[in-house]
Amino acid sequence: MTSPTDEGLRRLESAYPALPLSARRRVVDHVHCDAAAMTANQIRRVASVLGARRAPARPGRAA
Repeated sequence: MTSPTDEGLRRLESAYPALPLSARRRVVDHVHCDAAAMTANQIRRVASVLGARRAPARPGRAA
């Protein structure tokens, strides 16, 4: 597993406020509401399956 450097993490954190707005402008605003609802349902199903398969946390790592 890799981790960002301290500098990389600082840059990512400083960019974060713009990321959701950018994603919305570039993707979400162009998706029809019916397609968005179907996609949301599929993502919830995937998350449910992944949550059921989730491996126990390794020692020293957050769950």
